[in-house]
Amino acid sequence: MRYKSGQPLPDNVRAALRFAGKTGFLSRRAWHEFFGTGDERWAMRQLQRLEERGLLKPHPNPAARGCFVPTSFSRQILENENSVHVGPAPVAQLHHDETVARSLLILEREKFFTEWRMEAELKSAQAKEFQLSRDLRNKKYPDAVFRAWALGKERTFAVEYERTRKSAIRYKDILWLYSRSDSFAMILFIVESQAIQKMIEGRLSYLRIVNLFDRVAFTSVDEWRKSPGDAPIQLGRKIISLRGLCQARKTDRAEKMAT
Repeated sequence: MRYKSGQPLPDNVRAALRFAGKTGFLSRRAWHEFFGTGDERWAMRQLQRLEERGLLKPHPNPAARGCFVPTSFSRQILENENSVHVGPAPVAQLHHDETVARSLLILEREKFFTEWRMEAELKSAQAKEFQLSRDLRNKKYPDAVFRAWALGKERTFAVEYERTRKSAIRYKDILWLYSRSDSFAMILFIVESQAIQKMIEGRLSYLRIVNLFDRVAFTSVDEWRKSPGDAPIQLGRKIISLRGLCQARKTDRAEKMAT
């Protein structure tokens, strides 16, 4: 990865471009929290330089103020190193996608996992492993997926952020689609309110699909935003956390080494 001048891109800029390629956008907030270096003023200047050097440009919709998208030049850079790049995220989806992506960046930084993919990336890659519906005109994927070591082995988690309440029929359809997939060890619903959780739980109880009872889990978006690794996750009658699940793997390894 190099600027047009031929100068190599710093590691933080490379990471920011890869992130923007995966999600379709980079917010000013995400830059400051995860990629910018130095104090706030210097980090802001760095972001301005990326725009000046043709690597980022403002989101095409003026309503998406403070959000940037990759340019044709940066997309070419990503292609040259076989990195993904998806189209700009719709304005109506930005808050939703940033909430999910930010939590995944935090978990990645804390080394819970090394691989994660958002819905836009899954659709772009036509990832059949994670495709839930067979409808060619309306392919359904999770909002995000990630792989993490939990309870002794690598497992795949699906993430669904429910910001607004859907109809009971819609939740029935979503749960039915997940019941037909064995790709996910856990389907984690991040819910904006208890009412949304109760709606999903009601549909889960109504369907009585056994293979979902020990896979569908819930956490509140407020707790998730504070610390996704420590957020209380309700799985059936148990309360767990991702940190607890991943700590179990570390304990297993330590015990094996001791023996």
